[in-house]
Amino acid sequence: MVFRLMETLGVCRLAAVVKVGDTIADVEEGLNAGVWTVGVT
Repeated sequence: MVFRLMETLGVCRLAAVVKVGDTIADVEEGLNAGVWTVGVT
């Protein structure tokens, strides 16, 4: 989903993306995509 959203928004650089989520799946998605990842509670 991260890459699909990047394409939709016209973002090309992974360094320009921050994935924020409150579940383990959210954090794993960000880490697997290679983007900055923040977990919140």
